[in-house]
Amino acid sequence: MAKRNSVLWQIQFPDSHFTSYLFGTMHLQASEAYNHVSMAEKAIDTCQSIYLEFNLDEASQISPTDYFFFPKGITLEEHLGTKRFEKIRKQFLKSFDFELAAYNSFLPILTLNAVSESLFNKVHAVSLDSHLWNYGQSNNLKLGGVESFQDQLTILKCIPIDYQISLIKNMAKNPKRFRKQTNQAATAYQNQEIHKLYKITKRSLGKIRSLMLYDRNLRMAQKITEIVKSENAFIGVGAAHLSGQKGVIHHLVNSGIICRPVLT
Repeated sequence: MAKRNSVLWQIQFPDSHFTSYLFGTMHLQASEAYNHVSMAEKAIDTCQSIYLEFNLDEASQISPTDYFFFPKGITLEEHLGTKRFEKIRKQFLKSFDFELAAYNSFLPILTLNAVSESLFNKVHAVSLDSHLWNYGQSNNLKLGGVESFQDQLTILKCIPIDYQISLIKNMAKNPKRFRKQTNQAATAYQNQEIHKLYKITKRSLGKIRSLMLYDRNLRMAQKITEIVKSENAFIGVGAAHLSGQKGVIHHLVNSGIICRPVLT
């Protein structure tokens, strides 16, 4: 069922008078992320609450120092060695117009996200997620998170540093593949091809796909199942989480929830 091409799904238990919506987001400020914002806003207008991957207000209250940077003040250059670091830095400049030195202290997984974001024009003032949050807030809706921001930070710390560094090395070796993959994901989102987006994301995550995708999908589905029992909720999570045999929609169906794609 989740192979149907839609980023918006109507979800409800049989015979329930509560109707909720599950929407796949794209965590960018680019125009590509906003392609389906009008359909999301129409769904929000019918709901009492909005839940995104995490509570954005909670996130603003947590200091990133202990989570976003290498432990003990170590840098990427120290891990790689100056000669290797400079070689990769020049490759990033050439391929992405991205200054790696500015992210020398950041965890490599966050640097990868920053490179991905840099490939798109920041047309909008905030990311799609923040826009939806603000829209719900302006309509006096109840606001919440499917996960907690602390949960996401804990997951971040579980990704081995050596593996994160290997991703940086691989990107430098094959920047064209990374750019192509990023563009394919954006196109899939624009076309609402959520299963294709899931496959692209699964492939890119490699050995951390269970940590970053499968395990989170199950926890998200469990939380969503509880939410939709008692309220008309709009729920927005990254679109790559929706499809697949271990995707959120599949888990919801197994919980007895009816999931219908909203087709445009």
